[in-house]
Amino acid sequence: MTPVNRRFDVVVVGGGIAGISAAFELVGRGHEVAVVERESTLTAHSTGRSAAQFLASYGEDTNRLLSAASRFFLDSNADGFADSDVLLPRNVLWVAPIGHEKQLAERLEANSTTSTACEALDIQQATEICGALDPSWLAGAVLEYGGFDIDVAGFFWCAGQGGTGIQTAPAIARLTADLIGDETPDDALAELSPRLSPERFAATG
Repeated sequence: MTPVNRRFDVVVVGGGIAGISAAFELVGRGHEVAVVERESTLTAHSTGRSAAQFLASYGEDTNRLLSAASRFFLDSNADGFADSDVLLPRNVLWVAPIGHEKQLAERLEANSTTSTACEALDIQQATEICGALDPSWLAGAVLEYGGFDIDVAGFFWCAGQGGTGIQTAPAIARLTADLIGDETPDDALAELSPRLSPERFAATG
């Protein structure tokens, strides 16, 4: 792609689900945003290796409530920006070995926090769903009906429709990784800052 010199208000480092979500919100507030990703494609690391699954029951109470609150946005195909479903239904089977029955009770409690439909299963019911389970190992299971696959690529597409300011610049992000690594010492940031100036910044779009 041909480099295009542009001025941006905000640079978001990382083209995963968190970075794109942040960019989407910033563009919606009128900012020109550049998303910089060290790889040549988005979602190459944490997002790409995750199950890309939406579970309102996941995490602690605060996380669950936030996830549940975001459900309407995702169900509406990101307020109409996406041209296909962002969430695709997929039930989740939680299993626990003998001696860890408490984990199943915790899953039931987690689902009750967000009023997500679920069902406790005995060993026979669980093995009928997943024949690979060993009945001599299994204590039971919980079938969660509120699980969804997230169409990550579709979400990125709809984020980009939020404004023309979202671009990727792999070379720039690769530069930040080389300079900063896992830490952010003052000398590294001092060296990096001029290279991210509007005159030097070239984003590919």
